[in-house]
Amino acid sequence: MHIRKTENGKYEVFVDLAPRGSKKRKQKSKTFKKKSEAKKWAATIESERSNTELPYEIKDQTVAEYFEDWMENYVGRFLSETTYKGYRTIVERHIKPDLGHIKLKELNAVQIQVYENRKLDFGRINGEGGLSPTTVLQHHHVLSKGLNSAIKKKFIKRNPCKGVEAPRAERPEILYMTKAQVKKFLNFAKEKGIWYYTYMYLAIDTGMRRGAMMGLKWRDVYFNEGFLIARRSYIRGKDNTPKFINSLKRQSSRKITIDEKAKMILKKLKEHQEELKRNEEINYEDNDLIFAKENGKPFSPDVPTDRFKRLVRELGMGELKLHDLRHTYATLALEAGVPVKVISERLGHANVSTTLDKYSHLTVNFQREAQKSFSDYLDLDVIIESD
Repeated sequence: MHIRKTENGKYEVFVDLAPRGSKKRKQKSKTFKKKSEAKKWAATIESERSNTELPYEIKDQTVAEYFEDWMENYVGRFLSETTYKGYRTIVERHIKPDLGHIKLKELNAVQIQVYENRKLDFGRINGEGGLSPTTVLQHHHVLSKGLNSAIKKKFIKRNPCKGVEAPRAERPEILYMTKAQVKKFLNFAKEKGIWYYTYMYLAIDTGMRRGAMMGLKWRDVYFNEGFLIARRSYIRGKDNTPKFINSLKRQSSRKITIDEKAKMILKKLKEHQEELKRNEEINYEDNDLIFAKENGKPFSPDVPTDRFKRLVRELGMGELKLHDLRHTYATLALEAGVPVKVISERLGHANVSTTLDKYSHLTVNFQREAQKSFSDYLDLDVIIESD
């Protein structure tokens, strides 16, 4: 903006309209009686230009180039590493190969609709069939989130995902063990060893996720008070390297009560580790981890999944996944009459409605007055030898 006073006492203002970085000059001018009016008009023109102009330096940016930058400078910085890995899979395996060649400013709703429809029909990487509506909806969310960020940067004017008919998510089937299956499963785990039994019992008794379980340390267990705190998770990071991360926003929200039977099992494991520490041949590395190797070092984060698979396969329950122990806790706790609010907090859900929606298929009497300890409800024999 440039303002000059004319010979007749008026004010002529010039506004640059050329794109940033352009060698060509393009201006617009207008004359006003007052200097304040000239400034106001110029400010309006410049504001309109900034709201409509695509920055010159990225005018030819492709979808692939933009999403690569968005992954590293937004998702990688501000979202969790687990979220990053999920987004990265979608971007690298699907969005870039299918839409990456298109210029960002030219991407439209029709192209995205064709992309999502194709993924429903032929989206599997191995070429054998399509992806589920729930999975394609995740693609839609990643695209939309990335494009909303592009709008904030004024790379594009509007989000083309708004014109797309996205698939509806399917309600996933909830698999869980019955009370009888839990007893059979834990008795079998007991035969495999103290680590197997303690991990599987605590997973069913608390509903904790794998990462939080593997991140537990002995200093997180308050035996006298009867609770533990899930302070960290043990996961594979962005580079696939195992790492511990702080998993808490509000520490009090992940305080998990443990009853006498759970404490007894944990104490047995602790005694076993103390024996290992006294064995000079083992050269025990004390990392304070509850679920550690026999030498005290961390396992791979995938070990619980692998060990669970072996257990259920040998028991003829191979359709179950490790995460289904979480569903097992929720389902059997509801049947035992544990209040939904308690279950929701124990699972770490944002609110009770999330829990009710997830397990709404169950016919449960939520109002039982006689509430038993969950482990009492299962009526388990929890004594295990540490040899």
